[in-house]
Amino acid sequence: MEVNNLYINDQDFASDIGFNLESMHFNIEALACNNAQTHIIIDHRLKQLSIYNYDHKLYKLLGGDRNNLDMKTLSKLLDTDTKELILGYIDVVNKTFVHPYKYEDKNFYFSICFNINKNLCMNGLKLRLIPMIYTPDKLLYASLLLIEQISYIGEPVLEMFLTDERCTKLYDRVSRSFIREEHTQLSFIECDILRRSGEGEKESEIADGLDLSASSLKRLKQSIFDKLKVRTISEAIYIAYKKGLI
Repeated sequence: MEVNNLYINDQDFASDIGFNLESMHFNIEALACNNAQTHIIIDHRLKQLSIYNYDHKLYKLLGGDRNNLDMKTLSKLLDTDTKELILGYIDVVNKTFVHPYKYEDKNFYFSICFNINKNLCMNGLKLRLIPMIYTPDKLLYASLLLIEQISYIGEPVLEMFLTDERCTKLYDRVSRSFIREEHTQLSFIECDILRRSGEGEKESEIADGLDLSASSLKRLKQSIFDKLKVRTISEAIYIAYKKGLI
């Protein structure tokens, strides 16, 4: 992930927009310090990052210390596929920030969850992107990026949170749209497939036990992978177990 991808380009700011970010920096740093978090102000007008890093867990992981963070280190930790997905998600976020359409009168923000070591589920990160200041002509002056370490496994996932409606939507790369989270839940038969797979049953045994053809089983497994944003049955079993589905 490159720093330049965080900025929104092609916004024609007026020479005097009537306010600046200086008065907000102290509050953001105080919030990061009190909560032991990492908050980054993204200034889209000046193309600058202001980093307030008080999450000691990130010091060793990403390099740096208080109020310092090596974003290039994060980029080096990601494999090519993961990096491309994250960059694509950031592009979706930025386009929504600039052209919010039906979301412009709502309070919303995004999060991107991903794993930086496929062999360690604890090495996951969440990037939370929040629109912070819009100009009177609806240009995004600044946004806020929060970075935290989480337990995560699977492909990167982009989520939109509509805070007023307490609604979560997941981004679907096929339809290029956000789908309500409840529409991405596993069905009973999909959970049963994962349970049987976790118990060591072969595909032929699962198909016979559920009275499915081989092609139907294959379609259901792909549906599971799409919903859970994973690539393998072992990852799907792990996530389903952690969610209490099996």
